Amino acid sequence: AVTGEGLEMKGLDSLERVSQSIPNLLVTGSGGGTVQPGFTVRGIPNVGTYVDGVWQVGTAGLLNQGFVDIDRIEILRGPQGTTFGRDSTGGAIRIWTKRPTQEFGADLTGTLGSFDRRDVKASVNVPITDKLLTKWTVANLYRDGYLHDITTNLNNGGINQQLFHGDILWSPTDRISWRFNYQTDRNSYTEPRVQDAVFPGTLALAGNGIGSIDFYGLAGQAPFTALTQTAGYPGGQVCQWCGRSEITLPNTIDTKQFSSDVTVDIGKSMKLQFITANTLQEVRDVIDWDNSQYVLVTDVNLNRLRVFSQEVQLSGGTDKVKWVAGAYYWNQTNRTRVTRYQLEEFVSGLYNINTVFNSPRCQDILNGPLANCQAVYNGAVGPGGRFDQLNEDTQDGYAMFGDVTVSLTKTIDLTVGLRHHNQSGANQPLTIVNGVTGARPILPNLGWEGNFLLGSKVGNPETPYSYSKNTGKVSLQKQFRDNIMGYIAYSEGFNSGGASRFTNPADGSALLSAWKPQTLENTEIGFRSDLANKKLRLNATVFHTVWKDIQALGPVFDSAGRQLPALVTSNVGQALAKGAELEMTIVPTEKLLFNVNLGMLDTAYTNIVQTAFLLSTSSEFQGAPKNTEIGRAHV
Repeated sequence: AVTGEGLEMKGLDSLERVSQSIPNLLVTGSGGGTVQPGFTVRGIPNVGTYVDGVWQVGTAGLLNQGFVDIDRIEILRGPQGTTFGRDSTGGAIRIWTKRPTQEFGADLTGTLGSFDRRDVKASVNVPITDKLLTKWTVANLYRDGYLHDITTNLNNGGINQQLFHGDILWSPTDRISWRFNYQTDRNSYTEPRVQDAVFPGTLALAGNGIGSIDFYGLAGQAPFTALTQTAGYPGGQVCQWCGRSEITLPNTIDTKQFSSDVTVDIGKSMKLQFITANTLQEVRDVIDWDNSQYVLVTDVNLNRLRVFSQEVQLSGGTDKVKWVAGAYYWNQTNRTRVTRYQLEEFVSGLYNINTVFNSPRCQDILNGPLANCQAVYNGAVGPGGRFDQLNEDTQDGYAMFGDVTVSLTKTIDLTVGLRHHNQSGANQPLTIVNGVTGARPILPNLGWEGNFLLGSKVGNPETPYSYSKNTGKVSLQKQFRDNIMGYIAYSEGFNSGGASRFTNPADGSALLSAWKPQTLENTEIGFRSDLANKKLRLNATVFHTVWKDIQALGPVFDSAGRQLPALVTSNVGQALAKGAELEMTIVPTEKLLFNVNLGMLDTAYTNIVQTAFLLSTSSEFQGAPKNTEIGRAHV
């Protein structure tokens, strides 16, 4: 756990920076960019993220979103699920905001920095009565881009974030408290991209094939080569920290969340808690996969997510037994539209495709053994390449969980936890209804005007799915001294399966692809200690994790066994992650503090199916550095 004061002292103003101080935690962008963050703990993805106890289904923007009014952040490694919230395999990140206080007061923070950085955060505590407290927070975080784009003459990577947070705490009696939170957050920025390499088209083999990457040069434009595209290439046209993307439209993420937390003390030893939340998130982003001045391959993604969740917890204990029992219910609807553009300049007629077809190179391979220029072009702009799809995924489910700790002796505790998870849902393609500006805006000057998520369910088949799973944990803890504790634990984690329906580009038939849940089995041994009259805190952990039924991209096949030009989520095999963590805090004086953290990680795919996409037993984990070494000094 890191307190809000600790975050400020260490300069950790976003989740990305927090990961730089926690061993075996990595927070990065995903393959499509920084809109969707990738969280891994000990090399394992699918990390649950919570804000004030509410599980965040949509985590878009959390990578570079600035912290405002944070009380603390907790990082829980390993599978979670027997004490709160949703299921997870990698772990959990829990963010808590500061609660209203009984004293009237205000806090104003301003930050100026390079790249025209201008951050303003303001928070005001306004107690209405002794029993009714309120807190109001606003923030505007701005920074210009740091990566120059030579195509658009813009600086990409900037941040423009506005936040409003209303927090009301009502305590009508000493036994009842109700906290109401409402927060809106708008984040807008342009994606920072550099081209670090240019590879030949996948069909340009042995010098007598061709890929769509070559079409622009054959049409008389600047060829797509390392000299024209790669950043910092010796003698090239692109500087080291420059890009060539033609995209000018910023990504936008709008999030609104209401949450209600009611806590009731029952007698002296029990507490009942109700956490209710409703979230709406709209994400609009552009992924320029080729990162060039051309529309070679570009995706425009629009997503609207609505989530309602209700969690109930009953906890209590005696001197010998402590326990928590709970139930969690959620219902969500996710409507997504993905529009892929390929070779758009040739489709629109800006460049003449016949110039390419008539070029000497295309004529040379017209009747060769590899795909000729016409075949490559038709594959890129046909149904298997250039597409426009609208889908709706609905999901609801419930979970029941419990966790009990029994004191076997004065120094030995046994903990047992169980979780039952039941989930159902359906995926449905929709017929697109034109928005105000049309169903398929023209790049690169498209805008977000109009409702591009309008769609009709009439005549579209629904693909239902359902899954259930039981997971558990057991641990034994020994208190060797008041300041030294050791434990051994086994825990299981779980991420649900799903299904998707897509169209066979060969004949237009509908195909179904389903994937089953993935599970995690984690065993660890560790100790926690405060030594040297509490001037030294030393914690160490050794862990061994088995990851089963991994969910990753894989190809799909039709009823005749022919591979189709599509990639979907599937179960691809099994993996192993093992390692150790050492965390040390030294406080030699009241004014001096040292943090020394070390993470060691050894990961491997132990069994991978042959159909997995670009994955084998020799592949390395993403987001799993072998060593994490962190040292900080604070005065």
